[in-house]
Amino acid sequence: MADERPRPAPIPVDELRRMLFDIDVPEEDCAAYMLVDPAHSRAFDPAVRVNPALLQPPAVGSGLDTALQGAIALGGLNGISRWRRNRRYRSRIAGGWNGLKLVSEGDSWFQFPFLLTDVIDHLSEEHAILSLGAAGDTLDDLIAQDEVVAAVMAEAPDAVLLSGGGNDLVGGGNLAAIVRPFDPALDAAGHITPALTAVLSAVIGHVRSIATAVSAAAPTTPVLIHTYDHAIPDNGKWLGRPLASQGIVDRGLQREIVRILIDRWAEALAALAREPGLAGTLHVVDCRGTVPEGGWHDELHPESGPYGTVAAKFQSVIQAVTAPQPVAALGALGTGRAVSRRDPLPATIQDLADRFDDSVLLSEIGRRASLERIQPAGVMMAPRDPGGVPSSSLEGGYPALSQLGQRILARAHRELHRLLCGDDEADKADRQSLRDAFNIGQGATAAALAGLLAGGPLGLSAFVAAPVAALILRRFLAPSWEETCKAWGDMLDTGGSVQASLDTAQRGLAAARRNPDRFCIAFKKAPSAADAEAMANSKAAVLESAKWPFNSVIRIRFLEGSDHLKERVQHHARAWIAEDMAALTFEFIDSGDADIRIAFIPGAGSWSLLGTDCRNETDQSKPTMNFGWLDDSSSEEEIREVVLHEFGHALGLIHEHQNPDGGIEWDEAAVAADLTGPPNFWDKDTIRRNVLDHYDPGKLIATQIDPLSIMMYPIPDKWTKGDFQTSLNSQLSPTDRALIRQVYPSI
Repeated sequence: MADERPRPAPIPVDELRRMLFDIDVPEEDCAAYMLVDPAHSRAFDPAVRVNPALLQPPAVGSGLDTALQGAIALGGLNGISRWRRNRRYRSRIAGGWNGLKLVSEGDSWFQFPFLLTDVIDHLSEEHAILSLGAAGDTLDDLIAQDEVVAAVMAEAPDAVLLSGGGNDLVGGGNLAAIVRPFDPALDAAGHITPALTAVLSAVIGHVRSIATAVSAAAPTTPVLIHTYDHAIPDNGKWLGRPLASQGIVDRGLQREIVRILIDRWAEALAALAREPGLAGTLHVVDCRGTVPEGGWHDELHPESGPYGTVAAKFQSVIQAVTAPQPVAALGALGTGRAVSRRDPLPATIQDLADRFDDSVLLSEIGRRASLERIQPAGVMMAPRDPGGVPSSSLEGGYPALSQLGQRILARAHRELHRLLCGDDEADKADRQSLRDAFNIGQGATAAALAGLLAGGPLGLSAFVAAPVAALILRRFLAPSWEETCKAWGDMLDTGGSVQASLDTAQRGLAAARRNPDRFCIAFKKAPSAADAEAMANSKAAVLESAKWPFNSVIRIRFLEGSDHLKERVQHHARAWIAEDMAALTFEFIDSGDADIRIAFIPGAGSWSLLGTDCRNETDQSKPTMNFGWLDDSSSEEEIREVVLHEFGHALGLIHEHQNPDGGIEWDEAAVAADLTGPPNFWDKDTIRRNVLDHYDPGKLIATQIDPLSIMMYPIPDKWTKGDFQTSLNSQLSPTDRALIRQVYPSI
């Protein structure tokens, strides 16, 4: 159906960015600047792009706006749409919501980004909905992502809403497999092959697995899944053309074949809902006969109005099956079952340690332990891959799961310290096997750690032991057992908590820290000729032109963010002005003009204007610093390292790698290949300014190169010619402290 909205006037790219990340701006206002991208769309996976004709190019020289274009790059709009929804959900819950709370998961009937008001958009008018759905998801994807059970355990919803099966049935070439080539002697039913029965059986099996897993986690929580309506083939690439490729070109025959497929899906769902294990838990919302003849946006998706009718059918079933549910917080893990040493140990612990950071692994530990507690044998959604980490964990997981992971890690940390560093005769064999593993290498160490965790008093399964061993491997082990025992003793003496351990662990103790692929920008709003000339050679230091005046009071205001995030940012930022540090004052204000203005815009990276250059940005509604990687689920270590780094820029510190004395010989092609793509989307000028170029030492107050500086970039080995690589540091180094005292001395 043609879009009859009036064409809006072109707007600056930064204005569209502001609209996208302001959850109070209606979706339809943003949608006016977007188009469906047919070249990249798939069945039940609509791709949306910005309409270039409605976007004004950024002003020449406005490096800030240019860099932020990555937030609205192709492929990013679906993620921004999901973020807007979940931000609204969190805001509702934080505001004391007392209505129904739902978790939704599924395909584009539940998440059609921006251009249509889909089922969840309509239902969100009355309910608080945590939306896990993503256009294009198959039921197979939902099982692999394994988000639903974690969300149910963490959120305690009144109901779970599922949308799926369409991709599984007609996507991936299935339509051609389940429909015979045209035969004039056959009616519509005769054109359906026996393959449909096999496909339906597999897809229904996926629904059964998801619903059973939810029921095991929350036995009284209803699960609602819908049928699709009788779609109308219209020479599209999802229904019409695949049928035509089979020689079926008659529109009436095409419609009847699709009707049979939709009806068979509905019948299979109804039969599943009657199975003894799911009767009373799984409820089918029958959407057949809902969308009028002219109510289709395309071959698979209704227009916004008919989506509202589908939502009304959901609402009727929701009201019939929901009742207030007690909210049960996750408790601490019990002693667990005894696990034989012959339990299979994963071969992917090193991969976990290499690929995922602390916050992900902590959340993953809690998620796996919770699954162990609530799911009996044979009820897992999918085979337990010890090395697999779902996207729910990658996105930070849930605070309750992360806290549970911290408790398990703290216990494991103490137990392994006792085994490795104690002198109990009963532990002699285990102690010797772990010490021997140090001399063999990280692979042997990983296996030894997992074996002790699975076979020792903790009684962890291999499934849970894998991320525990991975986190210990990458964060707490020194090159030898003697150094590890000393470091562990120091950590445990501070109180023994995992957070104390994380706070105390230094870069030199990390045997294999993963490069997080997150790179910030230090902006000059309008570089002067002197600054441009300075981009020649440097030592890591403070840029003279960006220094704050003697004893300055720097006013700082948050443009957004939760109270928790604001408090943690303030806490860690003040490390720069603590006793015997910079002779400056940070004044955090709630209103009025501020020098530094802080946002938490996801997808826009972490960055800061350099030093006093923030005063050149006179629009008080615009941020001068952004923490795009931080949210309420971020670990304390991650918050600290990002805040210290960006506030270093705000005090005038440049990046540590921009130092000719560091001896870095860049592989410029490798650097460009990584940084021009996601999640940074930098252009060549931004890459050169922030990675490859250097400042003139004459323009700096400098110290010698310091690889432990908080201002050092994480540089992977593949970016350099030779063996040079560094990690992202999480503490102020002694050189950082000496430099800031030199630049801003107290008198």
